[in-house]
Amino acid sequence: MKIVAISDTHTKHKKVTIPECDVLVCAGDFSWHGTYWETWRFLKWFSEQPAKHKIFIAGNHEVGLDATKPRDERGGRHGFIPGAKKLALQTPGVTYLEDNEVVIEGIKFYGTPWTPYFYDWGFNGSDGLTQLEGNRKLVDVYSKIPEDTNVLICHGPAYGILDKSLTGDTRCGSVEMRKILESDKLPLLRLYINGHIHEARGQEVACGNVQFCNVSTLGRDYETVSPPVIIDLDDNGFVDSVQGYEE
Repeated sequence: MKIVAISDTHTKHKKVTIPECDVLVCAGDFSWHGTYWETWRFLKWFSEQPAKHKIFIAGNHEVGLDATKPRDERGGRHGFIPGAKKLALQTPGVTYLEDNEVVIEGIKFYGTPWTPYFYDWGFNGSDGLTQLEGNRKLVDVYSKIPEDTNVLICHGPAYGILDKSLTGDTRCGSVEMRKILESDKLPLLRLYINGHIHEARGQEVACGNVQFCNVSTLGRDYETVSPPVIIDLDDNGFVDSVQGYEE
């Protein structure tokens, strides 16, 4: 199975060339303000790409898809937009994952948009020792991941894995996700795809034999465009090769 993965295109998806593949994955932050029209333009482009199957999740910029975030009088990126959610769920040929799964050719993909609190944007959760009033606890969100998941698509990284910000040695990954990955709760997990922290783009094998890929497309400057990451799975669902990272 050939998987092509992108993330964090922030409305600049047309600058990305997608090769033919079995599964195209977007790990969130395809928009800037999470508006209806940003969502519509992305999904129109996404649905036209040369992939047999197309999967996407939301990121923290997609506040219009976050039903837990009420709108305020300013509109824009500041709350849930029912029409945008309808687009996500009903665009032909596209699968939107929000704490749910899809099985393709025997491989189970699970997607979740939730990340530790990040500037009060969308899909923020309480993580580790930092419990914020009114925010979902990530330990509860992530506990829903099925134990037979093979490919996990999260907007954010796990703590300590491809999650370092350029602002010092700040780690932006989820402590709760790292705990789950280091336990025996996901014994069949082969691949973890995320974005969110642009400058941490890269690959790493950790938590046993799980292949981690931060596939952020735009750089920290929101201008530099990196190519899609191409991940090949063998017949048993194990990662055979990863291409697309700069030397």
